[in-house]
Amino acid sequence: MMDVNLIATLASRWPGLDAAHATLLEGGTINRTWAVVAGEDRLVVHDRRANMLRGEGDRLRELRLHGLAARYGFAPEILASFEAGAVLVTRYVAAPVWDGSTMSPDVLTTLVGRLVALRRVAPPPGPAFNPAEDIRGYCESLTELTGRNPLEEFPRLQRLAERERHAPHSVRTNCILHNDLHSANVLLCDPLQLLDWEYATVGDPLHDLASLLAAQPSLTRHVELILATAQLDPAAGRSELLELACLHGILADLWFAAAAGEAGAARRLAGEKLHERLTMLASVDRQG
Repeated sequence: MMDVNLIATLASRWPGLDAAHATLLEGGTINRTWAVVAGEDRLVVHDRRANMLRGEGDRLRELRLHGLAARYGFAPEILASFEAGAVLVTRYVAAPVWDGSTMSPDVLTTLVGRLVALRRVAPPPGPAFNPAEDIRGYCESLTELTGRNPLEEFPRLQRLAERERHAPHSVRTNCILHNDLHSANVLLCDPLQLLDWEYATVGDPLHDLASLLAAQPSLTRHVELILATAQLDPAAGRSELLELACLHGILADLWFAAAAGEAGAARRLAGEKLHERLTMLASVDRQG
């Protein structure tokens, strides 16, 4: 059940809130998401207060980018936010999320086509997404949690962070990036919408394609279709996209390890996953 403080906050805005029958939605490692009825309104309440990996600046960026996406039909409408954006309330959309175990080429081209359309929404000014900053931030959190810094344990990760820090991050025109395209964040309504803009940012559109592949590795067999549909300028090759997908996988592994909240679990997650992913990245580098 929702905690009493959250119920009180929501009830002050929606007096008809039926918290007793709120439904906890599936998904989320740290965050909790509820579907709840308030009179004639159907709401989705996103409670991210337990996620200490996002700061106030991250929340403000999310609100701005989610708001822009919602204005043009790419995301559910934001109805309210509380506690500096740590609690977000959006309008409920009656549609299924994508079952990540299967995806037909038609659905995949629809999703990538929506990302192409999203690029037409002018992003707010600001620096482009730099993965090196996230790598270092997650490694700092892991160092505090476990007493061991992955950048020191994995020299290849250190070299990757340095390479990304100095790499050009605006090869293509910057656009709004969702940046977390796993299946539960793809809402199969008409037109298709994206959920959970917590990690939204601005940068090279290739990052969203890499995020998609990192979350659903089985889609690698459709790389040529994805690139053809994406209409990138300049175009990207298969090896460039697969390398970036490995990088996004590393970011996800570091996030899960840092979010574990317990030193032993964090060490296991970081050690097992990072070795595997860094080996895969080296293989892609050689092929490229």
